[in-house]
Amino acid sequence: RSTLFPYTTLFRSAKFMLQNYSMTLKEIADSCCYGDPAYFCRVFKKVCKVTPTEYRARNTTQVSR
Repeated sequence: RSTLFPYTTLFRSAKFMLQNYSMTLKEIADSCCYGDPAYFCRVFKKVCKVTPTEYRARNTTQVSR
């Protein structure tokens, strides 16, 4: 098993929220149990190879919360 497995599972829901909701990064980080949005962004970039903001811009189908 890859050591990134728990992260990829966790970020599946983060990706969904980034794509489909206009939640702030802080709200998404909190929902993924990251108290620090900056740390969430660093880990997201390490796992997904793009920042959450870049991911949202490339994959957005946002609707209201």
